[in-house]
Amino acid sequence: MKRQLLAVAVAAMLVLAGCNGGSPGGTATPDANNASANGSQDSLSDVSALPGVNESAGVYNATALWANHFESLYSNDTHFTEEMRVEMGSRVARIEYTNGSDGDAFVRTNETAGTSDEYWSSGSVVAKRNASATPPVTISQGSTPMSMSYSFSAAIFRIIPTATLSGVSLSRDGTTTLDGQEMYRFDIGRFNSSVSSSPLNTVQNATDASGTVLVTDDGIVRRADITATLESDGETQTATMNYSVSEIGTATAAQPDWAAAPRASLSTTADGNVLALELKDGSIPAGTEIEVGSRLTTYGTVTLSEELTAGETLYVVAGGQFSATTADAQIGEQPPIPEQPASFGSSSITLTTTVDGKELQYALPSN
Repeated sequence: MKRQLLAVAVAAMLVLAGCNGGSPGGTATPDANNASANGSQDSLSDVSALPGVNESAGVYNATALWANHFESLYSNDTHFTEEMRVEMGSRVARIEYTNGSDGDAFVRTNETAGTSDEYWSSGSVVAKRNASATPPVTISQGSTPMSMSYSFSAAIFRIIPTATLSGVSLSRDGTTTLDGQEMYRFDIGRFNSSVSSSPLNTVQNATDASGTVLVTDDGIVRRADITATLESDGETQTATMNYSVSEIGTATAAQPDWAAAPRASLSTTADGNVLALELKDGSIPAGTEIEVGSRLTTYGTVTLSEELTAGETLYVVAGGQFSATTADAQIGEQPPIPEQPASFGSSSITLTTTVDGKELQYALPSN
């Protein structure tokens, strides 16, 4: 049932933020009707210009409305900040994503436990900070598991609001003003009925939907607030989701100080048997240990005999079979290739080290 999508979306949001359980807590839910409603007839341009909206029938296709919203944000090189907060029982999670002119920022917070993960990304660089982790900062460059995890986490904004609000009915309620901008106001009435069976039918049901959606003249959903009742294993809980978009055209997401680290590029030479780590800026001290490995294999650890500085290249080779593998590295020249060389050309190879208390991961770029 479409109404079950809210349960799935809420569960996904809470898991993503690490809210799998915990003691009661959290902060107060924002006022769902914080905008200044004027109750007037629509004084904006023709409401029928909005996808999925008709002057006489109202909103007949909420999915089209949301698809246009994300298309307008993500396909036009627009800078913006999105925020989503979900509360269910004692669990409260919040996610904030900024598509800025200087980079992307992503923060997921478990408000119940008071913990958070912070991400910053620009180009092939993804930096993560978690105060409870050791080390607290990890910075990856290239196609690392962390970069792929970040891409998935940021994409959740396209999944959760769409899955939740595509399954509800919306009715027009005049216009309202938010941050000095006039926009259309739609009220959430009920969940639409099911059109087919779904594997999601095993998930708890959501009922009694209510809330408000505010949409600009060009189809951007600036605010969406929904409250519903979730039923699971004979228990009933109230779930609230608040979604908002701000800083449209002005968001920056400048690099935070904690995300600073030596930048480098990793490539392969000699038919994929040699890795070349070219340092772009900063330096890596002499004596630093660098682990050479992939998601399935650790080839070994090399130690820098001297400082690696900007403009220099570290060449790495590895060889052997199974557990009897070794790695070697030299600055400025290629070490001898082992008799049974490792092939790095198509592997998910990563060079991992720790500099200034930060874990650095250098990987090959994605194809």
